[in-house]
Amino acid sequence: MVAASSLTIELIPQCALIGKNVTLSVSEINGMLKSFSWYLGDAPSASNQIINYLVGLTPPTTNGPKHFTDAIGLPNGSLLITNLKEEYSNTYTVQVQADSPDRASADLIVTSEDQCQDQGKTGQIISLLKLPAMLLDLFLDFTYRSPG
Repeated sequence: MVAASSLTIELIPQCALIGKNVTLSVSEINGMLKSFSWYLGDAPSASNQIINYLVGLTPPTTNGPKHFTDAIGLPNGSLLITNLKEEYSNTYTVQVQADSPDRASADLIVTSEDQCQDQGKTGQIISLLKLPAMLLDLFLDFTYRSPG
């Protein structure tokens, strides 16, 4: 999961398999969602827009220059990618317009099943290695929090 401000993107499932589907699930939107755009890469620009989704319009989706048929914008701001191909591996960025605008990016790596199993083991080891630092941050935040 990758966060920018409070907005987050989670890949569901976390391991994106060739030929399967993945949802880049958006959460922590601040307020009522008005519109969102998905981009290929980590810098939003008109030239790398996949889709633009305006809540309340019929149809709500406008395709951008980087649109591909397997990319579907969902009403909650998420992006569903079906029939995954290796060439879909990239950084994906969402920009939302809600009570306050926000943006987040996530890396999608499309892989085979055997590589997914190896990634899962590596991710578990990395998560365990990060635990002491996370606990220290939590302790310091709690200890030095200003009275509110």
